[in-house]
This record gives sequence, C-alpha cells and structure tokens, in this order.
Amino acid sequence: MKLPVLKALATTAAFTLNNWVTLLRIVWAPYLVMFGLTVAFQSYVQSNVSAFMGGDLSYEQTMALNAQIGLLNLGLSVSTGLLGLMMTAGILRFVIHGERPKLPFYIRWNNEEWLLLGTVIVTFAAVWLFTFLVGIAMIPAAGFIASTPALAWIIPIFVGLVLLFLTVRLYLAFPAAIGRGEFGVGPAWSVSSGQFFRLLAYLLIWGVLGVLFSIIALAVVVPDVLAAFYDAFTWGPEWISSLDLNMRIMESVDATTPLGIARIGGLWLFNLVSTVVGAIAMGVAWRMVDEKPERPKAGEAGSASSVMGF
Repeated sequence: MKLPVLKALATTAAFTLNNWVTLLRIVWAPYLVMFGLTVAFQSYVQSNVSAFMGGDLSYEQTMALNAQIGLLNLGLSVSTGLLGLMMTAGILRFVIHGERPKLPFYIRWNNEEWLLLGTVIVTFAAVWLFTFLVGIAMIPAAGFIASTPALAWIIPIFVGLVLLFLTVRLYLAFPAAIGRGEFGVGPAWSVSSGQFFRLLAYLLIWGVLGVLFSIIALAVVVPDVLAAFYDAFTWGPEWISSLDLNMRIMESVDATTPLGIARIGGLWLFNLVSTVVGAIAMGVAWRMVDEKPERPKAGEAGSASSVMGF
C-alpha cells in the first residue's frame, strides 16, 4: 500500500492526543533516568570548567580531566542511547500491536530491543563504510579534485544525496523490527520500494515541524540561547564566535544552579514530546504500508486498531 502522507500525519496527531496517558506511562521512567544522568554529567563538567578555562590546571591535569570527561560522555551517550531505544520499542509496541505496559512504568529489554540495537549498529557501519570508501577513492584523485573547483561541491552533494536515499529507505527499519519480530533492515528496504518520494515528503514535513518546535522550545525556555544562536549564525549586531556561543549556552543551562536545572528540564520536556511523536509517526507509517501485518485480535481493549481505525 502506498503511504497516504496527509492521513498518516493526521493519524499520528490523533493517536498522540487520544493516548497520552499510556504514552506517558511508557516514557516517564526511562526518560527520568536519562535526565538524571545528563544533569549529573553536566554538573560535573560545569563545576570543573572555571578551573579549566582559567588555566589553573597543569598540562597533565588538563589532559587527565579531558580523558575523564570524554569517558563519562561516552558512558552517558551509551546509557541514554539504550534507554532511548527502550522507549522507542515501547511506543512502537503500543502503536503496532496495541501493547500497553502492565505496570505504571516501562522498563524492559527483550529480543526486540536487541533488534533495534542491531539496526543502529548495522546502519552506522554502512554509513561509515560508505564515507570511508569515498574518502579512499578520493585520495588518488586529490590533485585532479584540487584543480577542478566544481568537484569541491559536487562530491559533498553526491555523498549527501546517497545518505539521504539510505535514510529514507531505512526510515521504517525500527517499526519493521517490532512489527515483524525480525531484523528490520530487510523488510524496511522492501516495503519502501516505490515509496521513496512519499516517505521523503513525510520526513520533510516532520523535519520542518521539528525545527519549528525546537525554535519554540528555545524561545520559551532559554530565549537568551536562541538570541545567541541568531548572533552566531546570522552575523547579527552582536556576532559571537563558536567559543562564545558555547559559553553562553553553558551559562544559561548551568546544571550547578536550580535555575539551570529547571531550564534543562524544560528543554527535556519539549524533547520528550518530539521523541514520542517521532516514534509514533514511524509506527503509523509502518502500519499503513505493511503488507503482512500482525494485528491485535478483533475487539481487543485498547488496541492500536481501535484508535486508528485499521
């Protein structure tokens, strides 16, 4: 079935509004853990930034602090990434199978989460391999590329188009894994055949809405940061460097102060809404194009079918 873009958009909005209590039960616990870990990390970094920026540390101390922060940042990225996959799986189970959490919170890691993690790893590896091979291929032609200015923008455009193609064709890999109970790359690639431009339009619409939502979030929670971004990227009346921009952001969301933590929490609430809607949008699109669906039993209470009407 071809993806009905406008119907999918409307269905996503309806599903979100009609089931926000269940969605909140799915996401609040893992998201609270993610928020706590992030605040702890940012508090640690910002408590050391004054000594770091003021030059009070020796070279050895600076390198040791950099290594420690890098290791903690890696651990934070892995932890929040896994918790994000857990939330996405829970939302997709609800959208695709109508499966609600049995407890007031949702903490689960099962075969389907492993499938999502495998999809992330394979996709990242494929993108890395493609860019690596492009880089290797460019080495022998470096002289020719340097003497042909047009290639300086043709090659990046080509690479960008290939990555865009892969992104669109694999957009449904996560819901495919939940819907089919198998590695989602193959089913997503198959189902998206002949639907590239419909899926691209769907993604572009959500992308534009996401950018607008992010601007609103910054304007509401941290208007000074939005002003800093404006100065940095538009050469405004108070143009600032990237270092100044980072410092203004850190000062605005200082995790060592109650106001900074409140601002971080506000931004995270906006991000939570984006995460939930994004996962629902994937699940809705999959349900509308999947040719071999596994639907909940007819009349099953609270099923996704009863909400979406198919």
